[in-house]
Amino acid sequence: MLIAAEFVCDKLISAESSPPAEPRWIEIGSERAAIVRDSKSADGRNALAWTIDSSEPIDWSLLEKDVEHFYEQYDVKEIWVVNLSDKKKIGTVGDKGGYVRPGSHRTLSIAWGPLSDNGRRFALAAYQWKWGTDTLLLLDVGPDDSRSTQIGPVLDKAIDAARMRNFIWSKTATSRFSPTWHCRRAPSQDPSSPHRTGRAACPLPP
Repeated sequence: MLIAAEFVCDKLISAESSPPAEPRWIEIGSERAAIVRDSKSADGRNALAWTIDSSEPIDWSLLEKDVEHFYEQYDVKEIWVVNLSDKKKIGTVGDKGGYVRPGSHRTLSIAWGPLSDNGRRFALAAYQWKWGTDTLLLLDVGPDDSRSTQIGPVLDKAIDAARMRNFIWSKTATSRFSPTWHCRRAPSQDPSSPHRTGRAACPLPP
């Protein structure tokens, strides 16, 4: 009896201490959108959500019972930036598609920055596929609005320029210090031996 009572007590404590289940969707006006997995900001204020492109009734209970089936069954209509605290749509992500579909080697991920004093924050949203990042967006998110800018091409140009600078410096350094010259014989070296070459046998040039 005592063991059973302790077991029931432990279960009650565990149930009380476990956090409530997070909502899988958000209702804004007459529309409902599924919250993109792992897209919530750390403070729970913002997230991404996607509306469903379907002419048939949507089985929202699948999000609770079998989330993988839900993602496989429905297609994306539009991806929103939402304010979860106020249950408000504040913008859309410029690109859309089946990036949230599991098993397709395509994912949509987002990293949120801290909230500033004026209520705005930045975020990086990336459409990624098996071989790399397809689209990289910078989001400027406020309490009531959101702006997105595609920054992938800008970063690509900056990275290419940095790689070219490093390549030119590497080529210059290699030609400056390349051990291809012939060293003079040391006084004690046998005059009949050939001149030695290579970095190990030669000092660096002045």
